Amino acid sequence: MPRTDRAGNESENVGATTRDRNVFDMTSQRERSVMGRNVEAERKRNGGTNNANRKCYNCSNYGHIGRECPRRAARVNQIMDGSTAQPKSKETEPLSAIIDRVRSMGVQLGKGNDKSPPNDLIGERMVAPVRVLGSKEKALLDTGSMISIVPVELLARARDRKVDVDSFKFLEKSKLTSVHDASGNRMDFLGAVYLEVELEGGRCDTVAFHISVTKEEELIIGTNALQRLGVEMVMKGPSAERVTNRVAVTKRVYVPPREVQTVQVCCEGDLAEAAERVIWPERRGIAAGVYAIKGQRTELPMFNTSDEPVLLKEGESVGYWSTDKWHDRGVTIVSSTERGHLQYTCGDGCFARVTLADVKRVTFPGAYGRQPVSDLWTAWKMASIFIRNDITVAQKIQYQMERAVILDAGALCSVLRLAYEVCTDWTVFLCTSKEVATHAPIDGNCITDFYRAAFEQFRKDLKEESRAARRIKQGPVGFAAPETALLLERDGPRGGIITKVVITYTGLKETLANWKTFAIWVIVWPLENRGQEDIMKEIVDLARSHLDDGGRIVTAWPPVTAPKETKWKSMRKIWKTLDDVIAGYGTEDQVALTASNFVSDNKIFLEAGTPEAAAQF
Repeated sequence: MPRTDRAGNESENVGATTRDRNVFDMTSQRERSVMGRNVEAERKRNGGTNNANRKCYNCSNYGHIGRECPRRAARVNQIMDGSTAQPKSKETEPLSAIIDRVRSMGVQLGKGNDKSPPNDLIGERMVAPVRVLGSKEKALLDTGSMISIVPVELLARARDRKVDVDSFKFLEKSKLTSVHDASGNRMDFLGAVYLEVELEGGRCDTVAFHISVTKEEELIIGTNALQRLGVEMVMKGPSAERVTNRVAVTKRVYVPPREVQTVQVCCEGDLAEAAERVIWPERRGIAAGVYAIKGQRTELPMFNTSDEPVLLKEGESVGYWSTDKWHDRGVTIVSSTERGHLQYTCGDGCFARVTLADVKRVTFPGAYGRQPVSDLWTAWKMASIFIRNDITVAQKIQYQMERAVILDAGALCSVLRLAYEVCTDWTVFLCTSKEVATHAPIDGNCITDFYRAAFEQFRKDLKEESRAARRIKQGPVGFAAPETALLLERDGPRGGIITKVVITYTGLKETLANWKTFAIWVIVWPLENRGQEDIMKEIVDLARSHLDDGGRIVTAWPPVTAPKETKWKSMRKIWKTLDDVIAGYGTEDQVALTASNFVSDNKIFLEAGTPEAAAQF
């Protein structure tokens, strides 16, 4: 019985539980039904009445809300296709493989054309020539960059020249520290490579470069290498010369865009009645140089290179004058690994078969002439002894055995000549360097002064030999004449002279380009104060090429007349510069300068018989 009761109770409990569950399900279903009707009714009320007056925050129209806007753009976080994903490059990938991979991507490398002229908002680029990877390149000296950057195309071109790029120290991309640009964006690099860089006029050192793929095919040297290459930033305050030796405008001048005007200035400070001083300009468009100053007055040519006019007010400071000596900056030679160092060793073995007997103008007795030339320093020491004529041969040998150091600039000039003839590296250095500023001491001997004198004499001898070897060019005579010679042009060739009226520098450039077969050019400089720097450079290059081919040039200035006096005076310095540059490219037999005049107290003085004084003709 108890068992039966227990079973009955359990059945009764199960039945109660089932009924309760059914009641609960029915209640939940009624609540959901009521809730659904309420939501639907609310939605109908909102849609039927309120949306007509509601404004969409997305399109600012009425009749719907922002989440139901038909103009609303769908947002997609990221979609990636695994079939097109690039495989992750291996960390051990060599540099040559990276170059091949990047080249195969079809990345276009080149220089942009959006160049803006320097002005008050945009400064000039600090670009210097460097020697890297066996070639001469232009590098941007970027004091605002903490890293140096080399484009991958530069490495690719070096590899095309059979340079073993895999021999350089290389860091994989995974080992690089993250670098961000000025905007805070992370910069992507292919890796880093260590290259030896030689800065022209500076030093030579190994520089760590980040490898980038950019459209700019330009080397960038940052602050991680500038100081080691000899580049330093110097902050200068106002010096005493800038304050006391001020150069100020005496008369208001308006300079139109792309034109040249003469600026009359006053040189303040303690200055003699008539003197020549170096004027250092602080205004763009005025060139630094040596100017003749009389009564503290002189004239400065100003070329406005911008597209906006320039106004110089009376009393405005445009620079300062000083008593500095004007000279070109020479090469500073510090390490024996640099070209030009007297202990520099050529890697091509150019001196392997060279002996002391090959040194010209020096006689070595007996077996001394068969001694090999290991470096120029050793050859110079021996040549300095045996070039002497004031001692006997026995004394010379005695000095050599005692290893005496008796240096002679003439002997060094002969040794430099030998290096020029047998070694390509020395030929490049001697032909591309203008002068030597300093040379590091060798064995405690200061040799800079000897080097300068020998280098200057060598360059002079080389120039004379080159000019003497020119053959005199044969052909007609071209006369680039002013507009007063229009009748001569119409008459055609007379007496082997072909006349062409040229009144602009652009026209002069085109005329000279067509006269490459002419023997003599007679050039009357155009009376035009609207010339471009690149046009002037092309004219000078054409004249230089003509002289190199054995041609001859005669220059003249146009006649000065009262209506054109102001323009004529404004162009004097330009014509004088053109004359001096062209005269430096030829011999005395090749270039004839006919101008002879000067300006004093704003008055023009002309030598009788010169073309500029022949206005009456």
